Amino acid sequence: RRAGGTPATMTRLAQRLVQEARKEPSIPKAIEKLEAALIYAQQAQALNPQDQQRQSERKEIEQALAEKHDQLAAQHEQTADQRNLNNQWERQNAQQELEKALENFQQAQAVVPEDQVAQAGEKRVEQKLADLLAKAGRIEQRTAETAARNNPEEAVEKFQEALEAFQQALAHVPEHRDAQAGEDAARGHRSQD
Repeated sequence: RRAGGTPATMTRLAQRLVQEARKEPSIPKAIEKLEAALIYAQQAQALNPQDQQRQSERKEIEQALAEKHDQLAAQHEQTADQRNLNNQWERQNAQQELEKALENFQQAQAVVPEDQVAQAGEKRVEQKLADLLAKAGRIEQRTAETAARNNPEEAVEKFQEALEAFQQALAHVPEHRDAQAGEDAARGHRSQD
Protein backbone atom coordinates (compact mmCIF):
# COMPACT_ATOMS: atom_id res chain seq x y z
CA ARG A 1 0.00 0.00 0.00
CA ARG A 2 1.09 3.55 -0.73
CA ALA A 3 1.24 6.28 1.88
CA GLY A 4 -1.89 7.86 0.38
CA GLY A 5 -4.06 4.84 1.16
CA THR A 6 -6.27 2.51 -0.82
CA PRO A 7 -8.06 3.39 -4.05
CA ALA A 8 -11.34 3.38 -2.07
CA THR A 9 -9.96 5.88 0.47
CA MET A 10 -8.66 8.16 -2.27
CA THR A 11 -11.96 7.92 -4.11
CA ARG A 12 -13.87 8.88 -0.94
CA LEU A 13 -11.54 11.87 -0.42
CA ALA A 14 -11.99 12.93 -4.05
CA GLN A 15 -15.80 12.62 -3.80
CA ARG A 16 -15.90 14.62 -0.57
CA LEU A 17 -13.84 17.41 -2.17
CA VAL A 18 -16.11 17.41 -5.23
CA GLN A 19 -19.17 17.77 -2.96
CA GLU A 20 -17.49 20.65 -1.11
CA ALA A 21 -16.58 22.29 -4.42
CA ARG A 22 -20.21 22.11 -5.60
CA LYS A 23 -21.34 23.98 -2.47
CA GLU A 24 -18.48 26.49 -2.59
CA PRO A 25 -19.68 29.97 -3.67
CA SER A 26 -16.14 31.17 -4.43
CA ILE A 27 -15.04 29.90 -7.83
CA PRO A 28 -11.28 30.09 -7.02
CA LYS A 29 -11.84 28.03 -3.84
CA ALA A 30 -13.98 25.55 -5.77
CA ILE A 31 -11.15 25.22 -8.30
CA GLU A 32 -8.68 24.49 -5.48
CA LYS A 33 -10.94 21.75 -4.11
CA LEU A 34 -11.47 20.22 -7.56
CA GLU A 35 -7.72 20.28 -8.25
CA ALA A 36 -7.13 18.39 -4.98
CA ALA A 37 -9.98 15.99 -5.84
CA LEU A 38 -8.41 15.38 -9.24
CA ILE A 39 -5.09 14.41 -7.62
CA TYR A 40 -6.86 11.85 -5.41
CA ALA A 41 -8.84 10.52 -8.39
CA GLN A 42 -5.65 10.20 -10.45
CA GLN A 43 -3.93 8.34 -7.60
CA ALA A 44 -6.91 6.01 -7.19
CA GLN A 45 -6.89 5.29 -10.91
CA ALA A 46 -3.11 4.75 -10.94
CA LEU A 47 -3.47 2.09 -8.23
CA ASN A 48 -6.16 0.33 -10.23
CA PRO A 49 -5.73 1.33 -13.91
CA GLN A 50 -8.25 -1.21 -15.28
CA ASP A 51 -11.10 0.09 -13.11
CA GLN A 52 -13.49 1.90 -15.48
CA GLN A 53 -15.33 3.48 -12.54
CA ARG A 54 -12.13 5.28 -11.41
CA GLN A 55 -11.52 6.53 -14.94
CA SER A 56 -15.09 7.79 -15.20
CA GLU A 57 -14.84 9.57 -11.84
CA ARG A 58 -11.60 11.25 -12.90
CA LYS A 59 -13.17 12.47 -16.14
CA GLU A 60 -16.17 13.89 -14.27
CA ILE A 61 -13.83 15.83 -11.98
CA GLU A 62 -11.83 17.09 -14.97
CA GLN A 63 -15.06 18.28 -16.61
CA ALA A 64 -16.19 20.07 -13.44
CA LEU A 65 -12.76 21.68 -13.09
CA ALA A 66 -12.76 22.88 -16.71
CA GLU A 67 -16.26 24.34 -16.23
CA LYS A 68 -15.13 26.28 -13.14
CA HIS A 69 -12.13 27.66 -15.08
CA ASP A 70 -14.52 28.69 -17.87
CA GLN A 71 -16.77 30.45 -15.32
CA LEU A 72 -13.86 32.29 -13.74
CA ALA A 73 -12.55 33.30 -17.16
CA ALA A 74 -15.98 34.65 -18.09
CA GLN A 75 -16.04 36.75 -14.89
CA HIS A 76 -12.62 38.26 -15.70
CA GLU A 77 -13.66 38.91 -19.30
CA GLN A 78 -16.88 40.60 -18.19
CA THR A 79 -14.96 42.83 -15.75
CA ALA A 80 -12.58 43.84 -18.56
CA ASP A 81 -15.49 44.59 -20.88
CA GLN A 82 -16.86 47.11 -18.36
CA ARG A 83 -13.67 49.21 -18.32
CA ASN A 84 -13.23 52.54 -20.14
CA LEU A 85 -10.32 51.89 -22.51
CA ASN A 86 -9.65 55.61 -22.98
CA ASN A 87 -8.55 55.84 -19.33
CA GLN A 88 -4.99 54.54 -18.87
CA TRP A 89 -5.60 52.96 -15.44
CA GLU A 90 -8.82 51.26 -16.58
CA ARG A 91 -7.14 50.09 -19.79
CA GLN A 92 -4.32 48.51 -17.75
CA ASN A 93 -6.89 46.91 -15.43
CA ALA A 94 -8.82 45.58 -18.44
CA GLN A 95 -5.59 44.11 -19.82
CA GLN A 96 -4.90 42.34 -16.50
CA GLU A 97 -8.46 40.99 -16.39
CA LEU A 98 -8.23 39.74 -19.99
CA GLU A 99 -4.90 38.07 -19.23
CA LYS A 100 -6.52 36.30 -16.24
CA ALA A 101 -9.43 35.24 -18.47
CA LEU A 102 -7.02 33.92 -21.08
CA GLU A 103 -5.08 31.98 -18.43
CA ASN A 104 -8.28 30.36 -17.12
CA PHE A 105 -9.49 29.40 -20.59
CA GLN A 106 -6.08 27.83 -21.21
CA GLN A 107 -6.20 25.99 -17.87
CA ALA A 108 -9.63 24.63 -18.77
CA GLN A 109 -8.22 23.29 -22.04
CA ALA A 110 -5.22 21.80 -20.23
CA VAL A 111 -7.68 19.67 -18.24
CA VAL A 112 -10.23 19.06 -21.03
CA PRO A 113 -8.58 19.76 -24.42
CA GLU A 114 -11.88 19.48 -26.31
CA ASP A 115 -13.58 22.17 -24.11
CA GLN A 116 -15.29 24.25 -26.81
CA VAL A 117 -16.30 27.03 -24.40
CA ALA A 118 -12.63 27.48 -23.50
CA GLN A 119 -11.48 27.27 -27.13
CA ALA A 120 -13.93 29.95 -28.25
CA GLY A 121 -13.21 32.04 -25.16
CA GLU A 122 -9.47 31.89 -25.71
CA LYS A 123 -9.84 33.07 -29.30
CA ARG A 124 -12.26 35.86 -28.32
CA VAL A 125 -10.06 37.08 -25.45
CA GLU A 126 -6.92 36.98 -27.65
CA GLN A 127 -8.74 39.31 -30.07
CA LYS A 128 -9.87 41.62 -27.27
CA LEU A 129 -6.32 41.78 -25.90
CA ALA A 130 -4.93 42.55 -29.34
CA ASP A 131 -7.53 45.30 -29.87
CA LEU A 132 -6.83 46.80 -26.43
CA LEU A 133 -3.05 46.73 -26.95
CA ALA A 134 -3.34 48.25 -30.43
CA LYS A 135 -5.49 51.02 -28.95
CA ALA A 136 -2.87 51.59 -26.22
CA GLY A 137 -0.20 51.72 -28.90
CA ARG A 138 -2.14 54.31 -30.88
CA ILE A 139 -2.59 56.45 -27.75
CA GLU A 140 1.16 56.28 -27.00
CA GLN A 141 1.91 57.06 -30.63
CA ARG A 142 -0.26 60.20 -30.56
CA THR A 143 1.41 61.28 -27.30
CA ALA A 144 4.81 60.74 -28.91
CA GLU A 145 3.88 62.74 -32.00
CA THR A 146 2.72 65.62 -29.80
CA ALA A 147 5.88 65.43 -27.66
CA ALA A 148 8.20 65.29 -30.69
CA ARG A 149 7.98 69.06 -31.13
CA ASN A 150 8.75 70.05 -27.53
CA ASN A 151 10.44 67.08 -25.86
CA PRO A 152 12.29 64.72 -28.23
CA GLU A 153 13.48 62.41 -25.40
CA GLU A 154 9.91 61.86 -24.22
CA ALA A 155 8.85 61.29 -27.82
CA VAL A 156 11.42 58.52 -28.26
CA GLU A 157 10.23 56.88 -25.03
CA LYS A 158 6.56 57.11 -26.07
CA PHE A 159 7.28 55.71 -29.55
CA GLN A 160 9.08 52.81 -27.86
CA GLU A 161 6.08 52.22 -25.57
CA ALA A 162 3.78 52.35 -28.60
CA LEU A 163 5.98 49.86 -30.45
CA GLU A 164 5.94 47.49 -27.48
CA ALA A 165 2.14 47.70 -27.25
CA PHE A 166 1.77 46.94 -30.97
CA GLN A 167 4.17 43.99 -30.65
CA GLN A 168 2.20 42.62 -27.70
CA ALA A 169 -0.99 42.93 -29.73
CA LEU A 170 0.64 41.01 -32.58
CA ALA A 171 1.75 38.30 -30.16
CA HIS A 172 -1.95 37.67 -29.44
CA VAL A 173 -3.26 38.08 -33.01
CA PRO A 174 -0.39 38.04 -35.54
CA GLU A 175 -2.57 39.31 -38.42
CA HIS A 176 -4.06 42.25 -36.45
CA ARG A 177 -4.06 44.99 -39.13
CA ASP A 178 -4.12 48.05 -36.86
CA ALA A 179 -1.29 46.65 -34.75
CA GLN A 180 0.74 45.89 -37.90
CA ALA A 181 0.19 49.41 -39.26
CA GLY A 182 0.95 50.94 -35.87
CA GLU A 183 4.12 48.91 -35.52
CA ASP A 184 5.29 50.05 -38.97
CA ALA A 185 4.50 53.69 -38.15
CA ALA A 186 6.21 53.53 -34.75
CA ARG A 187 9.29 51.93 -36.30
CA GLY A 188 9.33 54.67 -38.94
CA HIS A 189 9.21 57.40 -36.29
CA ARG A 190 11.90 55.72 -34.22
CA SER A 191 14.26 55.58 -37.18
CA GLN A 192 13.69 59.30 -37.83
CA ASP A 193 14.65 60.27 -34.26
